[in-house]
Amino acid sequence: MMEEFKTPAIADKSKKNNLKLLSLEEYLFTLLIILSIIGIAVTSYSSNYILKYWLMMVPVFAVVSIYYGWVNENKKNQKNKDFIKDQILQWAGLLIAVLLVLLLVNYGNIKSSNAGYFIIILLSLATYISGIQYDRRLVILAALLGLTAGVTSVIEHIFWMVLVLAILYGAYFIYIKRKHL
Repeated sequence: MMEEFKTPAIADKSKKNNLKLLSLEEYLFTLLIILSIIGIAVTSYSSNYILKYWLMMVPVFAVVSIYYGWVNENKKNQKNKDFIKDQILQWAGLLIAVLLVLLLVNYGNIKSSNAGYFIIILLSLATYISGIQYDRRLVILAALLGLTAGVTSVIEHIFWMVLVLAILYGAYFIYIKRKHL
């Protein structure tokens, strides 16, 4: 008789686990991919909003990277006092580099349409460094950003291929996640 009462509780737990398909880190990673695709589209097709968009993305990427680092530090049970300072310095350095690119645009040394690609490459580098230190998913995102910036600067219409690849990667990632549940 006791087993009759335990079975529904176990079934309820499995339903709750199936509903929670992705962790917060995975949702954040997906968000960064979507924002990157939007940014690449903006860079490829609209010179009016390129610089503003990527300037806004620097703090977004910084916050997600710091969160990934924080989770990583907690998983390792390490209390690195310099972690936050190092991350803030890294992302502040990126912000200064982006502002220098904007300065070059303002003085006419580079066109704003080209500046978007420089900023993507800088963001890719900062994301790559964070990925090496804290979460390998950021390395994948950095590779996507860097590769796309390089290729789209030569071939403007590669965006749709990258979009399809990102969607396929996302679908594969969700498939793998569900398979392991």
